[in-house]
Amino acid sequence: MSYSKELRQKALEDLEKGYSKKDVSEKFKVHRTTLRNWEKLRKETGSLENRDPNRKSFSIDLEELKKYCEKNPFATHRKAALYFGVSERVIIYYKNKIGITRKNKTNKFKEKKE
Repeated sequence: MSYSKELRQKALEDLEKGYSKKDVSEKFKVHRTTLRNWEKLRKETGSLENRDPNRKSFSIDLEELKKYCEKNPFATHRKAALYFGVSERVIIYYKNKIGITRKNKTNKFKEKKE
């Protein structure tokens, strides 16, 4: 949820007047961490406008990932992430999506020694 610029300004004005973060957070019904983030935003950008998220697309071609995994079966998630230019979490997500998991499907130690 995004708060209006006016609400942000009023809350920060109250902080500047000397009210505590607890009092201001109760008055405007926002969390104290939100107030701290607004202070930080104004300090860094000089404004209270929302930041542009600048999120990258993390889509990977699933066929290319399959080929990579076949050629490099022992490559770590980190190496695959560097190869594709994404995070390790993205690699794990897409590997699970195509059925490549870290768990071994066959149990090598199935037979018990007596």
